[in-house]
Amino acid sequence: MESSYQKLVTKLLPCFRSTSGYNIHPNGSTTNDKIDCVNPEAHIFPFEDLHITVATFRTARDYFPSNPEDVHAMKQFCTTLLENASKRDEWPKQNAANKADGDTTSSSTPKLRLRPKSIRLSRKNAILLWEETTGTLAKMRSCIQKEMQRSQSQIQMTTNPKLKEWIDASLASYDIPPIVHSTFLRFWNVP
Repeated sequence: MESSYQKLVTKLLPCFRSTSGYNIHPNGSTTNDKIDCVNPEAHIFPFEDLHITVATFRTARDYFPSNPEDVHAMKQFCTTLLENASKRDEWPKQNAANKADGDTTSSSTPKLRLRPKSIRLSRKNAILLWEETTGTLAKMRSCIQKEMQRSQSQIQMTTNPKLKEWIDASLASYDIPPIVHSTFLRFWNVP
């Protein structure tokens, strides 16, 4: 998959007015190229940074705490929420029927199986759209959604004012995307 991604990025480079910031160089392997993607027009994510967004509690544009107490409160909230979501009966469980061939991991959650669908380009970014074929991601998102709703009713019991403030803001801005995607390019400015 990495070599296919590298081919895609190589085909995209001529679309930019300036490709001076893009360097294609060997990464130590004889078969793969590594692309260093720093450019005045856009940032193309390295393959290692690609991920599927399950849920967003706070976006990069939102306030992010800088003092250790607030950071601890934020981590505590997110960790507890995800732990509680993973304990729900509906959380997907690994079993012999859904374990991928050759999978030797001890994870109790089944692996996602992704099939590429298309690429979507907007004025802000470009994303790879996927089809998740196991239903695992949808179940995980549903459990997280239910825990976020449960958090709304439990927020009044929170004694830490910083945590309460952060939870209030997170509940107001969290997002569970309706699509399965990986952002692979962000424009610095609207083209």
